[in-house]
Amino acid sequence: MQQPNQENNGPVSAAPNPDTVNAGTDLTLDILINQIAFIRTLTGATSSDDLVHRVTAVLNDFGFSDFSLASQSYNPACGVLLTTLPEELLAAYRIRRLGQHDLVLDYLKAGNREPLYHSRMIRVIEHSPLRTYSFLQNLAIRDLYREFQFYDQYLIPVQTLRGVRNGEENLIFTVLGKGQRQEEFQQLTHKRRPILRLLADAVVHIYDSKFSHRHTRLARNPKPLLLLTTMAKHDLTLTQAARRLCISIDTANKHMAMAKKILGTHSQANAVYLALKQGLIDFN
Repeated sequence: MQQPNQENNGPVSAAPNPDTVNAGTDLTLDILINQIAFIRTLTGATSSDDLVHRVTAVLNDFGFSDFSLASQSYNPACGVLLTTLPEELLAAYRIRRLGQHDLVLDYLKAGNREPLYHSRMIRVIEHSPLRTYSFLQNLAIRDLYREFQFYDQYLIPVQTLRGVRNGEENLIFTVLGKGQRQEEFQQLTHKRRPILRLLADAVVHIYDSKFSHRHTRLARNPKPLLLLTTMAKHDLTLTQAARRLCISIDTANKHMAMAKKILGTHSQANAVYLALKQGLIDFN
């Protein structure tokens, strides 16, 4: 595959040519015709992991490789609701605390509803006469994604999700194409905008209605969540976490049993992992 053009900072799209317009029109009609089958594919998911696989398959058919669904109040590295991003990327993002300055989250918190290319945010920074620490951190985010061959991102703000932590959260659905040049990625995304919006809305609705209850159930059980948080933040075993929390090992086992039941797993390690993946543990 051709090496991505790192210097492509021009406008996101030029005036559309007739082929592009026709492709967009045909795609919109196709979506309307096949919407029922499209939604049925996603609603058949039996778990959040199954939903990830199904969404990925849909995106692969359209030429994209990865996606994430994250909330404005979470550190996306440890609190994305759904994602296919590499664990190494997420870990680096979290360890370097890049989420504290991520303009993507600021864009979402401001109540914006229009999709946006991440490269446009970077253009604003690159052309600014100022070099603030926050700006430099966002350049670091760009460089981190480039290390994993993600040269742009298509960011879709989504309707509010109900049920997470007993409140309402604004979400961002992000589409990525590994190894795709910025221009190639934007041309592909431009043609797929209607179906990507439909996909984002459908994923949020399905996740909210079928799987987000786990967040609420653990939020209503703070002791099991505190145990998982302590284990994750300090890299402790169950026994070590019990000592740190000044509780007996029997009590810790009861809390862990509750957490595993809610999260649908029989493994302590997987309980911690799922709590991280589903946005229950806030490292801040």
